[in-house]
Amino acid sequence: ICVNAEVVLLNNLSAHADCKEILEWLYQFQRNPSKVFITHGEPEAAAALKKSIEIILKWHCVVPKYGQAEKL
Repeated sequence: ICVNAEVVLLNNLSAHADCKEILEWLYQFQRNPSKVFITHGEPEAAAALKKSIEIILKWHCVVPKYGQAEKL
């Protein structure tokens, strides 16, 4: 499997950022992403963040299952 990704160091977010902090950070994007992948956190928290992103920002969001492949 070929992975096309960029790794970026984020100094302005805590590793324990809450939903509000993550939404504030995402809101500052100059261009909307085609998809947002949530790959961290407990399943219930990831699902809640997904719902918030989809409702507030109107972005397509995915909480992938282990080993799941996605086409962009």
